[in-house]
Amino acid sequence: GVERAAFESCLDSEASKQRVARDVDDAIAAQVQSTPTWFLNGRRIEGALDAQRLADVLTLALEADRH
Repeated sequence: GVERAAFESCLDSEASKQRVARDVDDAIAAQVQSTPTWFLNGRRIEGALDAQRLADVLTLALEADRH
């Protein structure tokens, strides 16, 4: 459903290229080695999480914030 000309224009735009470069720089600074990589309360979580694992991680983080 994406309009091809609009997509290509966005892809070729200098602003898009700069945004991607900033994201790459941020990932390098954070020592991200793979995607997805999550950061939650300063902890790095690498790899895909299924819905239950993500819910568990978020619940633990919320509980830790309450203490």
